[in-house]
This record gives sequence, structure tokens and C-alpha cells, in this order.
Amino acid sequence: MRPPFVGFCLLLAVAVLQGQSAQDRPTFRSGVQSIEVDVLVTDKSGKAVRGLTKDDFTLIEDDTPQRIASFSFVELPIEAPASRAAAAKAVEPDITTNAGEGRMYVMLVGPSGHRGRLVARRFVEEAIGPNDQVAVIHVLGNSSAAQGFTRSRRLMLDALDRIEHEEPGGGCGANPIVCSFEVLEEVSEKLGLVTGRRKIVLWFDPPSVFISQGADIMFAQRDALRAATRNNVAVYPVSTRGLTTDLSPAGKPASGGPLEWKAGLRVLSDDTGGETIVDTNNFSAGFQGFVRDNSTYYLLSYEPAIEHRDGKFHTLTVRVNRPGLTVRARRGYYAPEPDAKAKPDPAVAEGLSEATAKAIRMPSSVGELGIELFAVPFKGSGGNGSVLLGARLRGTDLLLGPREPLEVAFQGTTTEGKITLGAFHVMTLDFTPESRAEIGRTGIRVIDRIELPKGRHQVRFAVHQPNGKTGTVVADVEIPDYSAPLVMSGVVIASQETASHRTLLIDESLRSILSSDPTPVRRFAHQDVISAYAEVYTDPRRPEVARVTASLAASSGRKARAPTMTRASGEPGRDGYLTRIPLADLTPGDYVLTLEARTARGSATRQVPFTVNAD
Repeated sequence: MRPPFVGFCLLLAVAVLQGQSAQDRPTFRSGVQSIEVDVLVTDKSGKAVRGLTKDDFTLIEDDTPQRIASFSFVELPIEAPASRAAAAKAVEPDITTNAGEGRMYVMLVGPSGHRGRLVARRFVEEAIGPNDQVAVIHVLGNSSAAQGFTRSRRLMLDALDRIEHEEPGGGCGANPIVCSFEVLEEVSEKLGLVTGRRKIVLWFDPPSVFISQGADIMFAQRDALRAATRNNVAVYPVSTRGLTTDLSPAGKPASGGPLEWKAGLRVLSDDTGGETIVDTNNFSAGFQGFVRDNSTYYLLSYEPAIEHRDGKFHTLTVRVNRPGLTVRARRGYYAPEPDAKAKPDPAVAEGLSEATAKAIRMPSSVGELGIELFAVPFKGSGGNGSVLLGARLRGTDLLLGPREPLEVAFQGTTTEGKITLGAFHVMTLDFTPESRAEIGRTGIRVIDRIELPKGRHQVRFAVHQPNGKTGTVVADVEIPDYSAPLVMSGVVIASQETASHRTLLIDESLRSILSSDPTPVRRFAHQDVISAYAEVYTDPRRPEVARVTASLAASSGRKARAPTMTRASGEPGRDGYLTRIPLADLTPGDYVLTLEARTARGSATRQVPFTVNAD
């Protein structure tokens, strides 16, 4: 039985989106198999080697040299993570974006108890940069503990903290080792959708495999390695037991002994191009090595001279024609089985273009078309949340010629992987030359809503131009329990200067309150005036008037003059509050706007960081 929670973190299945019906059903072809290979090249001192060209590499599959079809060098900056104290004080952005290229990690956490959780937390605190995206999965746990790809360090750590309090085995069948490898297999298959970057799975305290354990376990490991090598996923096992003679997970004796245990872990890393931390207490040094591997590498791809569909392992050898260099890459890949067939995409069959369907299935925020997105929850009907979505599409990435098509799609997923219906819009852009120049500077806004039930969700928002670029943003949204005595919505922001920016879809109710459309912009001109709006919910049977206040604090800690809040809308148990802030009164710099609501029964707070530019 495959664990159900992988779908939340790395969902690929797509439901029918609202507003589209099937037309002619497409024909699916397997196409030519293209294989990506990450290559790490270091000198005698272990430092990454830069400046190599495609002609410096020789790539051999089995015994046959292959023509390298594409070649690129990837170098991501390694930024020092914020200290624990600074991270605790920082206010997270309320905007999600696919700008800024970072590393991608999936953290698989085994049943290693308190020590294992602390080691996994150390990786997040010591190694994760501001643009890195991380998913957290408990291989023997329930979906409620999982966290999909996010840049939020708080959400990563929250997921690890939830794991410690879980009962192991909640998402597994009878054999936890088989279950663990099935998780790796499924994660690797999902990550296969992501190309053009290195994909790392950090597996904390994975099981090791011994011949005496039975054929089902051996086959499960084989299938997991097949999926990882076929989808160019590097596995990095981490034994959190430290320097000890007992290297088994959670202190349980390893049936094959310490040497066999270590060898089993290294099979996972060697076959996939990863590295191992085992039999050491120096986790920090190992984690920094992982980061270096994921920051500077060459990415090659080729189309095999013979496309194998035999289910067998095919060796890969990568050589560099310069002496004294060390080359590391995965040792090969397993070809698909002879009867493997391409699966029809249900989203394409129901109206989405193939590119848009692929984009909305992306597990992380990626793409060439830049998107900034806010996802603000308000109270909806029947205890659900009505989430306002507002995106700005980067103007320089758009094709703005006459009659250019644009596709926008979004949907939500619950922690159990259940899809919430969203929407699919097909629009035609047709602007004057003057408008095109303006949009190139300011971008285009899209405003819409999605209804989500109580709980944690991820909203995938995808944009595609058939003749141009594609982008995807994945935002985390939590819908609270609106039956609580006091709940505050999220905060929406508008500004005078962004009021003239083009908006393809609008929300009339908020436009009338804010006098313009909400914006995901969080950097404003010094002469701008911004508006902030939020709603406060109390029990409609015992409605209370909340005291709502606003405050402004600079990044230096200096308080600015408190903005005035006014009641902008109201009905029993639901009141909206608005404030307008002239930025000319503020010194240029970074600020945090805090809205607080208080009643006799409790309090609620929301914060939004923003920047005032020096004109």
C-alpha cells in the first residue's frame, strides 16, 4: 500500500478545473527519451571547477559515446542562513514568488525520534538559503504532518516538530521497510516533472537492505533506485545515530551488522550520485558538502542513440578531458519496462493545454515567466475560506503583440492530497503600443478567488503563453476555524501608484472598498499612498465590536506614527477595517505593518512587511 501523504507534497494528479469542457481528446505519444545528468567536477583540493565547455566532456552510455544535446553550468550563491534569533524576529513575506533561483530538497524523515528531528532541524537552520525550496515528508507517518515545497523556514520546522508527535506507521502497510522505499519511489517519480536543475532527496535514517530480509524488500529497493536514477534524483542518506557502533534506525539492531548497514546506505547514494553522512557526529560539515553539491554543477542532457525500453540498468560514464580533475555523476539509470506506456493527462483531456497542465502539476514554484502572488483568506460560506488570489505577471516576460493568448489556471490541494476545484481562464492580450510599453514596466495583475475548507492547503497558480513562457507559483494557505470567538482575515494591500496597472480579472467588492485593485507589490515609491484592509469575525449570535489597531515598525525597531483604522464594512459577526498610509511621512526603508483585533474573548494579529523606496 502506497502512503497517501506523498500527494500533498508532490501532487501530480489534476482534477477537472471549472469552466472548461472537453473538446477533441488528444493523442498521447511517448516521444524521444531525453536523459539529464548532473555532473560535479572538482580539483585536487576538492574545489568546484568552473569554465569547462561541452567539448571538455565525454558521455558514454554502456559502451557507446553519446552526443551531448544541451549543456549548462549552474552556480547558485551560497548565502549564510539567518541566525535563530534573527529568524525568530523576522516577519515572513505575505507574497510568494518564483523569482530567485535556489536549491531544491525533499527531506524524508524516518522513525528516528527526538535526536533525528533535531538533526533534521539543524539542516534547515544551518543550510537552507532564502530562495531554497524544501518539502518535508515523514516516511512512516500521516499526511497531516507533511509540508509541500516552501521557502518558509517556519513551515519547514513546524513540519519537523509535528513529526516528533506522530504515531509511526500511520500511512504505511504491514512492512515499514517496503513502505519507506515506496515513498522514495513515488517522490522520485513526482520530481521527474522538474527538469533543468539538481534534485536532492535527504533521507534521514533510511532502512538498509540485507539479503536475509526477503525478496519483497529487495524488490522495493530496486524499484526505488530505478525511479531515482530514471528521474535524475540524487539521494543523500543521513544516519542521525552519530559516531556509534549501532547504526540502525531508532536504536534497533541492524540484522546485517554495522558494515553491511553502512554499505546499504552507500548503495543509495552511489547509484544516484549523492553522498552519505554516516558514523560521524559532524553533521554541519556534511550538510555544507550537500549544499556545495547542489550549488555548483554542470547539467548535461542527451538523447540515447538507442532508446531503451527493456527495464534494465544502463551504465553512464562521464569523463573530462583535463587531467587532475575528479568527476562525480550517477552511475546509470534503469530504462522503462517494455510495456510502459505514457499515461494520458486528465487535465489536457478536459481542456487545459499540455503546457498549462504540466505547469499546474509542478510541485514547486518555478518557471521563466515571473509571478508574484498573494493568497489572502477571508470567511466564505459554510465554514469555508474564500481565498483572494492576486498575481502580478512580470511584464518583460510576456508576449504583448496583437492577439497573443494567455492561459491562467489555479487549484488547491489539502494535506491529504485532495484537489479543490479552481479555475482555468483563456484570455487574449490586445493592447496599444503605449499600453505595451507600460505593461513592460509594471506587469499585469490577475485577481480571482478560490473556496477552500478548513485546514492547511497549497494553492498552485500557473500561467502559460502558448507562444512564450510559462511560470508556476505554489503558495501555502491555512483556513482557520471560523467558529472560534475571534478570527482575523488576511490583509490586502492597494496603492495609488499601482491603481493604474492593468488588471485582467477583478474583485468588485474589494475594488470599491480600496478604491483600486489589490496588489502583490511590496516595494512602494516614497510619494505613494497605500491602503490596507482586513476583516474581523466574531460569533454572529453574540456579535462583538472588536477594537482594531494598526502600528508601523521600521526594521531598525523604531516605531512610526500609528495609522488610523476605520470601519469600512459590517454585518453581524463580520466587520471590515481600512487604513490609509501616506508613505511620504516615512523614512525610506523596510517596515512591518501590524493589525491587531481585540475583544473581551481574545485577540488576533496579522503582519505585512513592505519597503519604501528612496525616490
